[in-house]
Amino acid sequence: MTPIDPAFILIPFLKALDSKTSFKPTDDLIEEAISKYSPSEFHKEDIASFMALDCVRKALRQLCETKDVPPDLTVHKPSTERILAFIKRRVERVASAQQPVDSTPNPTSDSTSEPTSSSTSEGSQKFPTIQRQHLRLGMSVAELGPLDCPKAGSIRAATRIKIASEIVGNWVEESLMEQVLATYDISAYTAHAAVRAEQARAELAAATARAEAAEVGKGSKSKAGDKRKAGAQASRGVDKLKKANTKGMASLTTFFGKKD
Repeated sequence: MTPIDPAFILIPFLKALDSKTSFKPTDDLIEEAISKYSPSEFHKEDIASFMALDCVRKALRQLCETKDVPPDLTVHKPSTERILAFIKRRVERVASAQQPVDSTPNPTSDSTSEPTSSSTSEGSQKFPTIQRQHLRLGMSVAELGPLDCPKAGSIRAATRIKIASEIVGNWVEESLMEQVLATYDISAYTAHAAVRAEQARAELAAATARAEAAEVGKGSKSKAGDKRKAGAQASRGVDKLKKANTKGMASLTTFFGKKD
């Protein structure tokens, strides 16, 4: 079972609340959130049990404006800004999970150990999905350029943010992810993706043209073969029979006609 941060489950409940509402005690805020957002496929008892978890109470502090009122009262207020900031932190955490390998030797490392490598010269394999996406988008060193190339670096960084947002977006509604992504400059990725798309269209068009030309060629050869067969010369025996002088010779019908 894949673990999930309870904050992602809590976000839809908080988004259903009025952001202009006043600060409310934890239990009151949770009760109002349940009344405003209760998907039909969930049982209210399950939602109430979820909201009672300590991890949910901690998540409220990340997603809401929070004040501690002495002696032991905590109040919260829904905050879209804090929700977006939370999502952005998660995007950046995923994006930074795989950074290019540092070529500087580590003085504390074992000099006898053999270095590892990968097709994209990436280090950590915590998020292999990012590496697979990099290969699909042409982010490898062979296709894009060395890791120390500024242009290639900006494209990789922007692509990493785009891929990370898609991964985190599996748990966040689309409108929120669009707001988060709008805070980044991913123009390098957009331009590179457009070039790749144009190249793919050109390659597809060329392949289609080659296939159509091959089909036309097969048809022409087939027609030429039929003509050669139709125009083939008769055998020598047939030619001699055609040239034979039959004048004065009896017709074949005379041999098979009725006798008197």
